[in-house]
Amino acid sequence: MGTRYAALLEDWAAVMENRREPRYATRLAGALLTYRHRDEILVENVSRSGALVTGADLPERGTEVVLSAGAMEIVATVAWATDQSCGLMFHRNIDAGALRHLRQAG
Repeated sequence: MGTRYAALLEDWAAVMENRREPRYATRLAGALLTYRHRDEILVENVSRSGALVTGADLPERGTEVVLSAGAMEIVATVAWATDQSCGLMFHRNIDAGALRHLRQAG
């Protein structure tokens, strides 16, 4: 039990660390692509390091995905997931121009 608790604390610390980047509200339609599925999603907010998306039948935590939104495709990992939303952690921070594009496209 102690090891599991420690792992949860590490995960939480990692999520909180990523939130140092400002997040911007958007309502941008897109898709999450995995090797098995294409899930239609809505990007609710975005930062240079990740995004919050909503939709049905979203991938579970730990799944590698490609976020396709606007004219962008961004490789990410699902950091957390609930029934209708998930947080994505981008493998590489996006640059200011890409962030501006996502914000304006929504």
